[in-house]
This record gives sequence, structure tokens and C-alpha cells, in this order.
Amino acid sequence: MDLPNYLIGGDYVRFANNARDNNPYSAFVEADGITTWYLLVDNRLDGAAGNKNSPNNTDPVLGGTLQWIIDDGWQRVNTNISPNGQADYTGVDEGGDGFGPGQGLNQFYSVYSLTIDSVTVNGQGIGGSNMISLVTQGKMITVNSIKEVGLPIVEDNGAGPDSYAISIGYFNADEDGSINVRIGKGIPNEQGSRTELDGLVIIPPADSEIPIQQFTATEEKINPGQSVILKWTISPESTLASISPGNIDILAKTGADGKGSIELTPNLETEYTLTVNTPEEEGATDSVVVDVALIGYFTAEPPVIDSGEDTTLSWLVREDASISIPPINWVVPPDPEGTVSVSPETTTKYILTASAGGKSESAEVLINVLAPPSNGGNFAEPIEGWDYAFNGDVDPLSVEWNHDNGSDQWDSSDLDSGAPGGAAILNENGDNFLRLQDTGNPTNHGFGDPGSNRKVYFTKDLTTILSDNYSPLVDGITLNFRARVPVPDNILPFDDAHPAGGNISEWQASGDGYAIHDGGKGTFGIRDSLSGQLISFTLSTDPGPGSDYSEGIGLSMNRLNGENPSAEVDATDGSGETNLLPIEPLNWNDFWITIEADTSGSGTHRADIYMNDNSAPSSYFLTAGTGSDAETTYMAMGLGATPQSGAVDIDFFNIKEGIHIPTNNKPFQIIDISYSDNGISLSWPSRAGEAFLIEKSEDALFWEEMDDSYPASDDSEVTEFLDEETTEFRKLIYRVSRATE
Repeated sequence: MDLPNYLIGGDYVRFANNARDNNPYSAFVEADGITTWYLLVDNRLDGAAGNKNSPNNTDPVLGGTLQWIIDDGWQRVNTNISPNGQADYTGVDEGGDGFGPGQGLNQFYSVYSLTIDSVTVNGQGIGGSNMISLVTQGKMITVNSIKEVGLPIVEDNGAGPDSYAISIGYFNADEDGSINVRIGKGIPNEQGSRTELDGLVIIPPADSEIPIQQFTATEEKINPGQSVILKWTISPESTLASISPGNIDILAKTGADGKGSIELTPNLETEYTLTVNTPEEEGATDSVVVDVALIGYFTAEPPVIDSGEDTTLSWLVREDASISIPPINWVVPPDPEGTVSVSPETTTKYILTASAGGKSESAEVLINVLAPPSNGGNFAEPIEGWDYAFNGDVDPLSVEWNHDNGSDQWDSSDLDSGAPGGAAILNENGDNFLRLQDTGNPTNHGFGDPGSNRKVYFTKDLTTILSDNYSPLVDGITLNFRARVPVPDNILPFDDAHPAGGNISEWQASGDGYAIHDGGKGTFGIRDSLSGQLISFTLSTDPGPGSDYSEGIGLSMNRLNGENPSAEVDATDGSGETNLLPIEPLNWNDFWITIEADTSGSGTHRADIYMNDNSAPSSYFLTAGTGSDAETTYMAMGLGATPQSGAVDIDFFNIKEGIHIPTNNKPFQIIDISYSDNGISLSWPSRAGEAFLIEKSEDALFWEEMDDSYPASDDSEVTEFLDEETTEFRKLIYRVSRATE
């Protein structure tokens, strides 16, 4: 940690080196005004026991020979700069042999403060090399108003002077009389504590000889329809004071101390000029410019709709601006403030552009259009079935999933009970699924571990599921899962966001996905204990609140970062290349993924990703991670990172050892029979690489084999076969089956 700011630049009061050994010893220190004193006390001192055996990493023990610290009213300082919630302390390199910032620190001092004009510092009364030090920082000056960029830090409470502590050595005066200072702000000094803030401006009291001491606006730029407050400090003896445009007489709005203000609502960019006459000077002026933005707001309500529903776009622009919102074609130019109803068929980004005076500004909203959920997957399961299938309709713990790992703090609650977030089985349109929600870091909001739900992560041991000594990330593995990033709908349960580094807020209407983290962990993953590798996939969105992060919108996976397993494969890692399949994560998507060792020399593995019954994969080279949450080979699903927040709905998650090319879930049947002069043509659904047995019969008892390995079409999901020998038959029955070796 850095040296506390309030000690930097302060006056260090030095005591004689042998003062510690002279008992009793005291020093009286007096300032020329009220100031804040800081007392540094060696942590090793135990005044109550009269020894130096107090731990170096905890506060000294007051009382006994250190009772005077309590009696004189010294208060422990805590500005939240120390780790682990400790009050403020500072360290020294007692041996003087450290090199570089923070090096060699081996003795630590707790910080106490007292605000007064003088203090008496006594000795520690024990002897030895344990010291007490004193630092002073600040004095009192008298001013009438304190401003930060023209805004009051403390509103004026009347015509009388106000007193504020400023730090010695941290102020300078401008030509116009403004004093730039570092000022104590926060807990009043008389309560023994304050914080530091740089760059404030103190405006001295009005001066009868200075016509205009100050003229400012609370905002340099405002939105259309917004007001601005103009404030001034002028000579109390002014005979005329007006603001133009409008020639507004402000003398009646000016107090006896020369200060006043007025609230105005400019429609366009406006330069306001203050003119003041005094007995000694006429026509003194000062100006301030207030700009008006072209766009006040551009919103969509609701921002997430189901297919076929409407949403309303609303806007407010500057009165002189023209607007466009493609692809909307206006019959009549829209008003500066208005609404329009739209019903996009797919997720659509609308961009409003406002133009005036040769300038343009843009704002955008994203309308998420959710496809209707479907029952079941888009792909047919492998011929011999899955090695393991999780159907998303039961508590994972009930089917031997485990959450006793370092990436989990689930309290076993659903989304209606326990700590924020959790896991719940929900139903939508007759389809059951598992919803997981990680709200961020509830420990920052009063929920303790274990069981804070700051991460929810399940593992499934594959030892007895895969073949003996099977290495899935060496020998190959096939995954199949159907999932989406959910959004609040006021029907299914959702908890508020409890972000790390932010305030509790409603869950994002546009959804919050996740990211790869901690050496390759994600929402869906395979960890191979035999090879020490981990590969994961996760649905990602734009980052949520607080410390959330993302690599983009879509399906993200391990980064490509070399030919050897690496811990540097996460969303926040700077090396390597991002792997992202751009899709709409808010829709239900069915993924079939094959993972095999990469032989091209690009990464460690290649992942072929088939989606929503598409027979053509998207291929990615990636690098396996090294993260792990168990000693066995396992599959994982969850949200396992404390800084992140996110939610996912899981309909199913299946695996099978080996590489299996998917077939769609359409029934395997003859879908068309057509007749021509050339014969009879048959067609049926297929996939590239398959072969078929084709037979025909007149009575369905005796079958004639026409081809026992007819190849499937390479460029279509439908295969056709032409039977040219049909003229001698009055009736024909055909059957097609997948060829067997």
C-alpha cells in the first residue's frame, strides 16, 4: 500500500533519539492555529503489560504507559486504505537495506489523529528502539465559499465567514484571487477525522473594489430541457448587475455578501455575459458558455421482446435538430420529442442521429428479440446414445454432481431464498431447465462465506462414465448442450445484481453472460486429469455492473495462446487471440461441439461447433487451460468467478467420448417420391459421410437390394436416389436404412 496521502508533505516533528529511554518524557507542540495532528505509534508496544511484545501486524495495546493516548482524545484513523479491513498504518525499513518501493518494510506504525491547536506527546515509558512520531498537516483559514469547478462543496450558511481546514503547502493564489487548495472534507475536524481532496477552488469573500469576483455555471453542457444555475460573486457596492441575453436584472437576486444565483433553461448553445457597474468602475464583464447537447435521450421500452411483440422507441433532441432512425422512413419529419412503435423480427440495433448547425450526435439502443423456446434438441443423439446426459430438469446434486470445490460458494438455495443468486429448476412452456445466477459478490453487501453465492459451480466425476484410462482431451470428446442467457421477465425468478465494486441494482434488462476465467474455466467445460488440460465454453454478453468483464457477445471459449497448455487463456489475459462465435446469446441455442487434438501446429486443440441443426461447423483453434477443481477427470457447468456476475439457463448438457458428427433431429424417413420418364426419384434427410442401404419390393415380403452403400450427398442435407428400372412393375414399395459395415 502507498504512504497515506494525508502524511505526504506534512511537517514531521522530530524528537531526540534518546527520548524513548527518558521516563517520564514529554514534548509540548503548538501550531499557529487549529490543525490536525497525526501520531504514529509502533505496533510492538504493549502499554498495559509494559513490554514490546505486541504483534507487529496488529494495533499497539493502549493503556498503562500509553494511557495518555486515550486520555488526550487521540482517535484511530481508518480511511479504508489498508488491506483486510484494518485501520490505517504505515511501515518503515528499520534496517535501511531495502531497495525500491515497499521493499524491506519490517516495522509498522498505527496512525491516530487529533484536531486541536497544540498537543503534548509523552514517551512510551518502556524503553528500547520502539518510537512514537508526530506529523502535522493543515491549518485554518477563513473563506466565504468553497467551490469545485464552480460547484459548492459546502453550501454557504449565511453572510458570516465559514472555516475549513486546508493542508499546509497545498495551495496557491491566482490573479483573480481564487485560491486552489487541498481541503479537508467529510467527517468534521472537531470529530477527529477528515479525508483529502485535490483541485478544489476557494473563492475569497466579495471585495468592494473588485466588480466581478466569480461568474460560473453549474454545467458546461446540458441535455435538452435541462436547467443550469448561474452563480456569481460581485462587489457588494454594485449599482447595476445584469445578465444577457435577456438583460436580466440580478441585483435583486444578490445578497449583502455579493453572492447570488439564477436558474435558466437555454434551448440552444448560449453565451451568458454578466455586466456590473460599481461607483469606481462601469461596464465590467465576465462570460460563461453553456452548450446544449443534440440528444437528450433515446430509449426502448421494453428492451427485450418475444418474436412478434412491439416495443416503443422514445427520444428527445434539441429543438433545432433533425433526426433519423434507420430503417424507419418518416412521412412527416418527427417532432424533437416523440415515440414510435417498432416490431423487429430479429435482435436489432436502432441508431438515432441528430444533426444541427453542421454537427451530429448519435445514440443507439439494442432491441433483443427472443426466439420462441422449443422442446428437445435440434440434433439426434449418437446411435449408441450419450455416455452421460444431464436433462436440466433435476437438482444437479440429485444426479451425483458435486459443488464442493474452490470455484463454488453455493448455499444450496434457489432464487427465491437464501443468499442472492443460486440454482433453480424452472419451467417455461412445458420445458424444464436449470437456471444458475451469480449476482457478483454478495460478500460486499453483507453476505458471508461459506454460502454467499458469489460463485456457483458444479462438477461431475467421469471416472466411471468414460472408458478406463480414457483421456478426453487427448483421445477426443463430443459435447452437446442447449442454453441461453436469461433476462428478467417478471414471471421467472431473478435476484438483483450485487456487484463487486458497485451498488445493488436491478438485473440488466439486456441480460448478463459470463467469461472464461481462472485458467480456462467456463460455463460448460471438460477437465482431463490424465493430460492436465481444461477446455470450456460460455455464453457471453456485454459486461454487467461492477467488476464484470467480457470478450464480446456470443459463445466464447479458451483463447488461442500457443501449442502448450497455459493458464493464460482467459478473457482478461493480454496474450493470445480471442475465440468468439458471434451469436445471439439470449436465444435458446443448441450446440454440438467436437474437441480433438490440434495437428496443425496452431494450438493444442481444434473445436468444431455445430449449432441449431446446422451441418456445417464453425472451427476454432484454441489452447487448453490448466485450471482445475478436482483430481479426477470431470465435466463442469456453472459460474465460478468471484469478480464476475452472470446468469445462464441450461436445458441439457451431454457428453460422449470420441468425435461424433451430428445429424439433425428430423425423422429418418423418405420425405419425397417423384415420378418422371426416367424413373422414380426418392429423397430423405442425411448428412455428409453417411451411406445407405436401398431396397424395393412389390409385396413388402421379399426385398430386392438395389445398393448397400449408397453415399449421402456432400453438399445438401437431403440425399436423392433415382430408380430407373420401374417399367415392369405395377406397384413398388421402397425402404432406406443406414448402411452397416
